[in-house]
Amino acid sequence: MRVATSSGQAVQPRTDPASEGRSGHDTFTTHDKLSALEVLRGVEALVLVGSKDLVTPEDHSRAMAAVLPDAHLVVVEGAGHMVPLECGPLVTLHLRALVRRATGLAA
Repeated sequence: MRVATSSGQAVQPRTDPASEGRSGHDTFTTHDKLSALEVLRGVEALVLVGSKDLVTPEDHSRAMAAVLPDAHLVVVEGAGHMVPLECGPLVTLHLRALVRRATGLAA
């Protein structure tokens, strides 16, 4: 693959962008850090996921919530990966509830 610069000169890229994307995708889809959640044991947590999230599927969020006994799992029906943008008021409601659970204060 050759790429032209703004001066019209052809250069050879160091890597194939398509293969780089596939490599990153492979890493992303096999990445498993559930053990890293151990530091959150005993801490109030909120795991929020859209039912149509293709980036972090619902089953991944369910696995995270299962590792965290104090986590509250919320699956937002019909939402994708951008739940805070898609359902802002609902996210705010659940974040306020998390603050109340974590601090005992009214939020």
